[in-house]
Amino acid sequence: MSDCTLDFSAAQLTFHSPALIIGWSRETGSLNLLRLPDSENLLAYGAVPPTVDIAVDSADGWLSQRTFPRYLRHRFDQEEGGCTVTIEVGFGPLIIADRYEIVGQQLQREVHLVNTGDDLLLYGVRLLVPLARIEPADSCCFDAPGNSVRPHVGLAVAATQHRAILPRRFFAPGLRGSQCGRTCARSGARATGAAQRYGAYRVALLVCKYAAGCTALP
Repeated sequence: MSDCTLDFSAAQLTFHSPALIIGWSRETGSLNLLRLPDSENLLAYGAVPPTVDIAVDSADGWLSQRTFPRYLRHRFDQEEGGCTVTIEVGFGPLIIADRYEIVGQQLQREVHLVNTGDDLLLYGVRLLVPLARIEPADSCCFDAPGNSVRPHVGLAVAATQHRAILPRRFFAPGLRGSQCGRTCARSGARATGAAQRYGAYRVALLVCKYAAGCTALP
C-alpha cells in the first residue's frame, strides 16, 4: 500500500504523502491547498473560487455565476503505487465527483457529472487550480504554449487579466489575429491545453495539462 493518509476536520480535508500535501474545503469541496512537504501553500492567495465550474444551456451559463457548490461527501482509496481522493459536491442540479489520482508529485484529475434535475445542455467544464503562484507574483512567470499569450509573461501581469475583458496586447499579442478569438483556446480544440508557472530561477515548476473528452452514460 502507498504511504499516504487523509485527515479531516469540520472545515478541511487534507491528504498527506511523502511527496505532496493537498487540501479541500469541506464547505464547498474546492481545492485550496497544494504544497510540497516543508514548503508553503502554492494556492489560494485570495478568495478561492469554485474549482470545478460547469456551463449549462449556453456557452456563458456558468453555474458559479448563479449559485455555489456545496460539499457532500468524500472517498479515499489506497492502491499499489498511488492513492485516489474523490470529492463529491452538489452544484445546481448536478452532483459532481471530482476525482484526484495521486502518484508522487503528479495529479491526474477528472470529473463525473450526474444530473438530478430536468434535461440540460452541457457547454463546458472548467477545472481550476486556483490562484497559484510559486514565488511572489513579481518574480514568477506564466506560460501557455500554443496559445495567444506572450511567452514567459510575468505572473503579476497575467493575474490582472479578466475573462470577460479583452486582455492587454502585451499579455496576448497573438489574440487579434487568432481564429478562436480567445486568449487560451479550449483544450482539445486549437491549443495544447498546457499552462505552467515557475519561479525566477525555475527552482519550482507547476504544470497543468488539460485533455478534453466527454462520455455520456444512459
